[in-house]
Amino acid sequence: KIIANIYRSPSRKADAFNLLLDSVLYKINRHSKKHIIIAGDFNMDLLKHECTSDFQDLINVMSNHGFAQIISRPTRVTDTSATLLDHVYTNNLDYTQSSNIIRLDLSDHLGTLTTICLDKNFSSTKFNRKLH
Repeated sequence: KIIANIYRSPSRKADAFNLLLDSVLYKINRHSKKHIIIAGDFNMDLLKHECTSDFQDLINVMSNHGFAQIISRPTRVTDTSATLLDHVYTNNLDYTQSSNIIRLDLSDHLGTLTTICLDKNFSSTKFNRKLH
């Protein structure tokens, strides 16, 4: 298993970030048989991915390397907006048991919680997967 955390500053241009991410994913491709989770504050609102080509490009970069985004609800909520800035990507849904948004008073963002299976003999048919 590999678990990675990413932070993209809002001041970093999304297109440059996507190019860098693509090169990093290319380098870790040798580990593609391992279960990989990439999570963090990408500062790209996936609820608006259809409106911004850079956000769609991020989805394409991750998808091209075999990753699926498993958080679908807002992770930052204010009185005037709700955005999905914190993403969790996995290259193996079979080992991902659940993903949830959790309320913490540590940040202006909500937390993400992903439960994965560490058992090599695990079969995903033994439970009902719950992804948000």
